[in-house]
Formats: sequence, structure tokens, C-alpha cells
Amino acid sequence: AYNLQSEGVLALAYLPSGRVAVEVRLLTETPPDLAAAMLASCGTPALFPLNHNALLRSQAKWTQLLDHATPAQRQRWNHPDLGTRNRAIAADLKLYDIMASRGYDRQTLERCLTDEAMAERLSAASSAAMAAGMTQSPGFSINGKLLDKTHDWASLRPQLDESLK
Repeated sequence: AYNLQSEGVLALAYLPSGRVAVEVRLLTETPPDLAAAMLASCGTPALFPLNHNALLRSQAKWTQLLDHATPAQRQRWNHPDLGTRNRAIAADLKLYDIMASRGYDRQTLERCLTDEAMAERLSAASSAAMAAGMTQSPGFSINGKLLDKTHDWASLRPQLDESLK
């Protein structure tokens, strides 16, 4: 919900001024979190915002599949091999379809889902965000200060406006 409520307002009213920047720190606590983060990060850094938005806009659909996963699916999602695990997650949660709508072919997605170095970078960044106090997604900070009980646009916007005065 945060993404849908904020993306237009941020893009039109806040980001053009140069006084606000958005930094996304992905939390990858579970195998599905990591697989989605790897797909969002697939390609050049310039593609990340649109990849991330595509996954967020479809999140209600794929999290419903996640919530109704069978024990066999969940077992595949914990396979020790990164590629095997991520391919199962991407297929079961229909993440391949989301990324195909972004113009990605299966071969490119497979490279991203099996990229051990990317997985390590994302996991390390997630650990650093959690060590800094980020416990929920979305979570926010302004000027390095973590905002307590701020997990949606309605609670973020007034604090953002106040910080710009």
C-alpha cells in the first residue's frame, strides 16, 4: 500500500526539489524475500526502481500464493542450493511472470536468481539495515534517524514535510 500511495507524490512533489532522496534497503529475512530482492536487482541499477515497483504492485497476488503454499512448496523454498530454491520460489509465486512483463527473458532471470555474489551483497545489506534498527518493511528514516512506528505513507508524509521546514 505504501508504494501505491507514495510513488506519484514522491516523484512529482518531493524528488524534483533535490531536497529528498529515496534509498531502498531490502530486508531479506526469508528465502522468498531474497528471491524477490534478487529479481528487483536484476539488470543495471537504473532498472531497479521499476523492477521493485513491479514486484510491489503485484505483491498482494504473490503474497497470497505465499500464504497458501503447500508444505512441499515450502520445503523446496528451503533447498540448500540457491538456484534450485530461487527457481522454485519464482515459479510458485509467479515472479517470473511479473518480470516477463518488464521485458526480462527467462535466461536473464535465471542468471540473476543463481548469482551467489548478489545474494551475499543483498543479505549483508539486509543485516546492516536490521542492525541499524530496521525491523519491518517498509520502514523509514529521515536524515539518518529511524522513524518509530512509521510504516505507511500517512504516517511518513507529515514527518517528511516537517523535516523540510
